[in-house]
Amino acid sequence: EFMMKLARACLVFPLLLGILLGIHLALNQTDFKRTCLDVESEILQVRVAETPAELEIGLSGIRKLKEGEGMLFIFKKDAKPVFRLGRVLYAVDIAFINEKGKILSIEHMDPKQNERVYPAPKETRYALEVPSGWLEKKGIRRGSRVNGNRKILKNGENCGAEGIA
Repeated sequence: EFMMKLARACLVFPLLLGILLGIHLALNQTDFKRTCLDVESEILQVRVAETPAELEIGLSGIRKLKEGEGMLFIFKKDAKPVFRLGRVLYAVDIAFINEKGKILSIEHMDPKQNERVYPAPKETRYALEVPSGWLEKKGIRRGSRVNGNRKILKNGENCGAEGIA
């Protein structure tokens, strides 16, 4: 009888843990602000993460980034942040950007190595995560420039060729 109870507990525990994790994620999701960036004349619509909670959650609640979408992490001061994919189940590229908008380095983040860490190479003010391969396809590399006007998009607003449509 003890073994049966132990076996049931072993089956129920992972289920309860999954439910609790789902509740935790749902309660801690944030409705990110959105803005437009100009990355070497390519317009990108990004979610903005700048509060401690937003910086921690990152892309974990986003099922998939579409072409032309990304997430911009904004640090209050120059920092040497360390990123990892964690619960993100798709590949992304991350660009570390200085306070002048210059890309310092680009890393490919592989979901098969979700515990691997990706530290910024130097003091950085921003990090930009985009779908894997987007930067390379658009000819964006180390030294490229990222510009933004910091205008927050309203519901239904999108980025157009000139930034905001």
